[in-house]
Amino acid sequence: MTKKKAVRNSVSMPVMSKETGSARVYSELRHNILNMSLPPSYPLDEVSLSQLFNLSRSPIREALVRLASEGLVLTLPNRSTIVAPLDFRSVPEYLDALDLL
Repeated sequence: MTKKKAVRNSVSMPVMSKETGSARVYSELRHNILNMSLPPSYPLDEVSLSQLFNLSRSPIREALVRLASEGLVLTLPNRSTIVAPLDFRSVPEYLDALDLL
């Protein structure tokens, strides 16, 4: 029996990532926004995003709320959500942060 236990312990199982739908949408949109694949002021439509990610609109909304809390997207009242526009007045702050890094 000890041989069986040794064989079971030596086999490593692959670690599967259990990422939720909203976390996947959040990470992909965040990556695309920071890489400028999605330009500033680009409209983000919940319906098209739900079709793109093959998810319902609820996880899309959760991801957009999380991105809005980081200032990466803006939710316009009674309208849609857009990628946050660049504010050129805050560019010196970003450059100072880069110097610190």
